Amino acid sequence: ISSSNISIGGDPSVATFFDGIYMPQATAMVAFSDLARVEVLKGPQGTLYGRNASAGVVNLIPNDPAQDEEGFVAAKIGTDGLMRFEGMVNTALTDNLALRVNALTNERDGYIHNLAGGGDGGAEDNQALRVALLWDISEATSLKVAYDWDKVNNSARPAVGLSEFSYGQDPFSGTVENDLVDGGERRDMQGLTLKLEHEINDEWMVKVSTSYREWETYNRQEEDGTSEASVYADTNNQEDSDIFYNEVSF
Repeated sequence: ISSSNISIGGDPSVATFFDGIYMPQATAMVAFSDLARVEVLKGPQGTLYGRNASAGVVNLIPNDPAQDEEGFVAAKIGTDGLMRFEGMVNTALTDNLALRVNALTNERDGYIHNLAGGGDGGAEDNQALRVALLWDISEATSLKVAYDWDKVNNSARPAVGLSEFSYGQDPFSGTVENDLVDGGERRDMQGLTLKLEHEINDEWMVKVSTSYREWETYNRQEEDGTSEASVYADTNNQEDSDIFYNEVSF
């Protein structure tokens, strides 16, 4: 999914929705954990999803709390120190109130060795949490409150230099020499969502959605691909977005 618009305030022509809430380009950050399904809808989808859906929609739908006692624990362990753990618990607090909590952590060591000591490339560190509460107020009315939190702290992208100062020019050697200062890819997100649904009669229903999401990112990358101070170059992309989204649909 791409767009020629790379400005912070711009959006691609394929809209991303998570749990019925539109996610602007700057805040499209989802851990793909405990999802019920992912819908890829061919465009145009402007009737249901608005002006940013001319080419289509990616609709991410998480599992809702239910009146069932269930849960799971999953682990993935692999090379380069890969360790991913995930867990979910769903429980009925009362006859009409259910809670669902999902959490994961994913860590991996770098697999591209940096001889300059600035951190190995490919290292990952990600934690995510989602807490959802569903209240069936009546047979016709329900209220869902959900809190999402996601934190990413990955290593900077390694760079292979093409100048005489570079350690080597083979991109597949698994070794670089980068002197990047305070590099890395860091993203922090938290959001709160409220969704109220009410069946008016057999033919009509109304849904009210409100969401507030905070997003911050820091992404400093090596650009010269050497450890030579006289040719040092890096780039950094920093964003800070606060998104308040409201929708009423019939």
